[in-house]
Amino acid sequence: MNTVHPTAIVGKRVELGDANEIGPGCVIEEGVVLGSRNKLWHNVYVGPGTTLGDENQIHMGAGGPVSRPAEKLVRDAFIWSHLAGDTVQRLKVAGRLARQTAA
Repeated sequence: MNTVHPTAIVGKRVELGDANEIGPGCVIEEGVVLGSRNKLWHNVYVGPGTTLGDENQIHMGAGGPVSRPAEKLVRDAFIWSHLAGDTVQRLKVAGRLARQTAA
């Protein structure tokens, strides 16, 4: 059984496997094929015609049409989401340190 949050939007002709979790604010466009036991966290966008296999976790900002294996998409998205978060934190700390040094 799939769990779809009430605020998620699932397009026409979407094929869902079993035991998927679709989080709040997710948008799954028409023609998407989603395997089984996937978790789409909040605000994930999956573009039209995308195919994902089984047992993936997709985070916000990682969706879109793909022409390469889903495993690589998930791995890249996970890495980039963490790098982006780390970069933002590092920039904030660097800015604070620069202001403290200048004062």
